[in-house]
Amino acid sequence: MGRRLLLLVPALLLAGVLCRGAGPKTFTWSLDGMRVEGRGDSLYVALTWTFSDWNIPAAKAMVFSPALRNGEKVATLTPVAVYGRKAATATPHMVASGNRSEVAVLNVMQPVRITVEDLIPRSEWMDTVKVSLTVSEWSKHDGLVLRSTSQRAVFYRPPAPDDPEFPWDVLEPEERPEMFIDLSFRAPLHFDGASVKFDPYFNGNREALEPFIAKVASFGSSNTFAVRSSSLVLTVPPQGVQKESVKLSRSRVASVYDYLRKTGLFQKNVPERIGGGEDWDGVSKWVMGTKYKGDERLMEILSWEGTTDAKAGALRREKTFIWDILREQCFPALGYVEYNVSFRQPTFNIPGFVRSVYDTVPEALGPRDFWYLATESETGSPEWLEIICTGADLNPYDTALNLDAAFGLMDEGSVDAAAPYLRNAEGDPRAQYAFASWLYRKGRYAECIARLEAIRQRTRLQEAILQAVAARWRWETYNVAWERYYP
Repeated sequence: MGRRLLLLVPALLLAGVLCRGAGPKTFTWSLDGMRVEGRGDSLYVALTWTFSDWNIPAAKAMVFSPALRNGEKVATLTPVAVYGRKAATATPHMVASGNRSEVAVLNVMQPVRITVEDLIPRSEWMDTVKVSLTVSEWSKHDGLVLRSTSQRAVFYRPPAPDDPEFPWDVLEPEERPEMFIDLSFRAPLHFDGASVKFDPYFNGNREALEPFIAKVASFGSSNTFAVRSSSLVLTVPPQGVQKESVKLSRSRVASVYDYLRKTGLFQKNVPERIGGGEDWDGVSKWVMGTKYKGDERLMEILSWEGTTDAKAGALRREKTFIWDILREQCFPALGYVEYNVSFRQPTFNIPGFVRSVYDTVPEALGPRDFWYLATESETGSPEWLEIICTGADLNPYDTALNLDAAFGLMDEGSVDAAAPYLRNAEGDPRAQYAFASWLYRKGRYAECIARLEAIRQRTRLQEAILQAVAARWRWETYNVAWERYYP
């Protein structure tokens, strides 16, 4: 509901003083204070009244009936009835306002000052309310007779506080000593039937190998990396007899190696060629994507370690139907070539030297290399964010890269995308602040406050952010004072 302020209506007939005839006797009153506050699902209203004398006809009473209004919407508040001397003696049996909850003033020998409080269910229309007042005169003979109506004030829920900023500095991953890194690159390959000769044009083999060749070339055909060891491994779909499968995979890996060498690979480093036998891992992954994963006996057989002959034999005997499905639907898609390499991670003197490795084989870079390359781009820019996120994806254990990625994505507006990086950084003391920023952007203010309070040594900035978040939480939960509108 909008917070369009209502224009004050001129007071009618009465402005605080009710005159009784032309003589000196007057009944004087005033509405001295008005307060409206949100209290969650309720609205608190406090009105302070002052009655200065008792110049009311003895058998009569003056009734003050306040209410909150917005258009046609009305919420009545507790009425106040001031009784004359004679009428006051009958109050246990008589209620001038007609409302048993009224506040009765029975003696005004001295000025009386009272505050009447109401707590009413809050509705959306109450974001802006005007306090109206109806004044009536009561007598036993005539009942309530309207004397005046007036609008006393307008209150509105204040605008939302400004969002606090969560400034952050780019974190630099730690430098690590030179170390050997192990990497593996894999590509699916297919052979025609029982053939051992590799055909690059069969079943998309050439396209599948293109990214594989680009990465392997950095190790097998250049001096970029100091390679300690490497191997080329090839697997085949299950044949049912391990000895035959190993023999077939050896022949096929030799054929694939010959093809790769002709493309220019392995001019610097020649890998060991290994026949990897049957690809039962591929079978298990395929089954996990089907309805058959609920077959406990099938999953037990697939989990067996050791000789693969036992797996194939058990499936043929016990799961004949599933074995036929595997042969028709699963096995034709299995088989891959894998390049394994162990190398010394390089060091770079300028960020630009990192670029060529980043463009071809980013897996070979260390966490600090991604940060170093990103320094060439403006912090938070799309180019910077792409580099940092790539580094964080490849190094989920590195807190600095993951927090940099999380903050960059949040500032970009990709709040949900930042969540995995924050989870990777969980446990690092610096992550509390990052999580608080994420929770605030998700509108989870109470959790945000808890995260900020969990920071043991908060800076002045973090204290200020904590107070700003608390203010926003109070506003969102309607726990704020309504402001008065002065035209």
